[in-house]
Amino acid sequence: MREIFAAEGSPLGRFGGIYEIPPIVRDDWLNGLAERFSEAEIEIQERQLETLLAWSDGHPYATMLVAGEVYLAVREVGADNVDDVSMRLGFERAMARERANHERLVERLR
Repeated sequence: MREIFAAEGSPLGRFGGIYEIPPIVRDDWLNGLAERFSEAEIEIQERQLETLLAWSDGHPYATMLVAGEVYLAVREVGADNVDDVSMRLGFERAMARERANHERLVERLR
């Protein structure tokens, strides 16, 4: 991306730039995720949000992927609260969704 959009002399060099963004702090994650689940009328406990952040290491893509899969797991059973089963199922589904991407990356590296 740097070569395409930020390198001087590249065809798209004047159409973009590289911006470093700060990491999302823990409290912002906790508040933001709690708010999103609440908007969906799903109850989630702070300890479950902490677990979700630990699993994803706070990485934005991974965090949202796991949160989305947890949401789907809760909705599939018609529940209105997150339990430990839906947490684990959401995590396992997120890992399964990414497995193919990881395998392609490993193959490319070989």
